[in-house]
Amino acid sequence: GLLSAKEILPQSRFEALLETIVAHGGLISYKSTDQGSIPYELNITYYDAINEPLDSNEETDVNRFMAACSIMLADKGIPGIYIHALLGSRNDVKGVEKTGINRMINRETLSAEKLFGELSSPGSLRYRVLAHFIHLLNVRKEIPAFRHSVKRTILPSDQRLFIMERPHRNRKIIAVVNVSGDTVALNQYQGKTDRIRNFLFEGSVEPYGVYFLE
Repeated sequence: GLLSAKEILPQSRFEALLETIVAHGGLISYKSTDQGSIPYELNITYYDAINEPLDSNEETDVNRFMAACSIMLADKGIPGIYIHALLGSRNDVKGVEKTGINRMINRETLSAEKLFGELSSPGSLRYRVLAHFIHLLNVRKEIPAFRHSVKRTILPSDQRLFIMERPHRNRKIIAVVNVSGDTVALNQYQGKTDRIRNFLFEGSVEPYGVYFLE
């Protein structure tokens, strides 16, 4: 849905969003108003919206996608994960062509046999995305600070990083997400334990890295 985004984003960034979605193989749905047709919905899978189709590297793409999804997992509330995000689905262009309905681009009809085959192959995109999700969700559910009612604070940082603090009683989690392809220094949290990997954070955030620091 775009109506709320249009109220929040500057016009230049709103238009850039539309251009990016089209460049990534997505579609824009419009509705008629007294002022003419206005864009109201993006039609694209989240995986393809996040990743650059002309410069694709699957390992980087999966990491970038999971970095974006981890922000939702770290935020306040109960995360809603669409099945095609959970499975790393790509744009279903044939579904749109067959039905003429833009929304079918992210409503691929799944074959159980094909799906289970892909999920049985550690090298497949679906396996890698689902494995990342399962690991993050398993870590998340063991951390009391991620309970849906716990407040959160967005901390100022390098613009390439998204940092959120979730306090609970006398403990707190610092969720750090690198939304860039750069390695970024974050020395102030050096020595904290990264709950995702169960090792001490050394102060360097890898490209598209996700850390739950305690």
